[in-house]
Amino acid sequence: MKSLIRRPSTLIVSLLIGLFALVGCRMEMRTQPRLEAYEESTFFANGSALRQPVADTVARSQLHEDEFLQTGRVDGQIAASFPFTPTLATIERGQERFDIFCTPCHGIAGDGKG
Repeated sequence: MKSLIRRPSTLIVSLLIGLFALVGCRMEMRTQPRLEAYEESTFFANGSALRQPVADTVARSQLHEDEFLQTGRVDGQIAASFPFTPTLATIERGQERFDIFCTPCHGIAGDGKG
């Protein structure tokens, strides 16, 4: 403690860091007023609180039209072949998608250490 008293700048910096840490933990963004999904709003031209989807947007619930491509199964059985011929471009895109969406939880090796 004597070393902190000898150097008042260290004490002041420590107190400021503690103060900024406490101020940064406020929940204002979580508790701020917000609009519900289909509530009226003057923000967008259509009067909705939601943006209009981009043209030709496919909802996630509509992606399961091709059972073979989406699940790797044909008539409920595991397929013996791949649904399309992989190219370097599709492999690189798959790696990019895996890195973005999968690695935070599953890890780079897919071992669950994300």
